[in-house]
Amino acid sequence: MKFMFDIDGVVRWLSNIPRGGVVPLYWDEPCPNGQSLIEYINNEPSILTDAPPLPYLEVIKRCDCPFFLSHQQNGWKRRTDVWLQKHVGNLNFKWQYVENADDKMKVVEDWDAYIVEDSPNFPKEFYRRVVLIDWPYNQGIDCFARVRTVEELAWILGVKRDI
Repeated sequence: MKFMFDIDGVVRWLSNIPRGGVVPLYWDEPCPNGQSLIEYINNEPSILTDAPPLPYLEVIKRCDCPFFLSHQQNGWKRRTDVWLQKHVGNLNFKWQYVENADDKMKVVEDWDAYIVEDSPNFPKEFYRRVVLIDWPYNQGIDCFARVRTVEELAWILGVKRDI
């Protein structure tokens, strides 16, 4: 099986920063100051380079040439490049940015791959290709697999968990 990996909510943890480490309960939950997460980050763009990695990244780095596939706003791409180089830089990896969810689905389907993802916003039928990182905001979605621990992701990817 071929796997691709989303970035935010899978390997980079953005949504907890404006909330003091609290995971949002729903996808578009406003930040405590009332802004959307996108507005918050657009006002504090250093978050894009300084956000902590999620523990799933260590398992993904054990894959042979991981492929990151992400929708990033134009103003975020350069800083996301910096983040990837900082956290995955010495590894053989590839990445591609797409303009929207439709483009992301097309890449996954064209490659006959699965994507490790956190978004609850794809059409229902696409989730047959999604390994969903379990967060409160994506509950109730029927998908190929749901991952709640680093060990579960390692098992699905067929890689050793220990670094």
